[in-house]
Amino acid sequence: KKYLKKNKIFSSKISFMNWSNLKDLCDSKHVIGSHTMNHPRLIDDFPENDLIKEIVESKQIISKKLNLNVDCFCWVGGEEYSYGRSSHILVKKNYSFSFMTNFQVIKNTTDPYFLNRTNIESNYDKAEFNFYMSGIMDIFYYFKRIRLKKKLR
Repeated sequence: KKYLKKNKIFSSKISFMNWSNLKDLCDSKHVIGSHTMNHPRLIDDFPENDLIKEIVESKQIISKKLNLNVDCFCWVGGEEYSYGRSSHILVKKNYSFSFMTNFQVIKNTTDPYFLNRTNIESNYDKAEFNFYMSGIMDIFYYFKRIRLKKKLR
């Protein structure tokens, strides 16, 4: 929050990062990835032209604006329906890895297109943080991860 306030990208109103903020993060060795153009759920019957815009063009714009090779993609949402097979294929063609939000420890043997992260929000208190880091949610999401691997392969 200290960084965000200092750089005027945090306020009581909705505020977003700009290209200058992203460039600062790149200069500080942060990894910048794509998260689509318009934040839609990439469902199974998402129109192909729109998929290209959301998955491929978002990467191209970030790459051009930041003079950066964008290797990673993070899925929008996390609901089971929001992972479409055509979207998954397009992500694999255009990125080296992708992140999902289905709680799992990432190991060096983890499939790079099924990197299931644990989402921690800045407003979580210590108890919430400890709960999410405990591994309980990894167990809770086990069957969802299996279903998604079957669906997307």
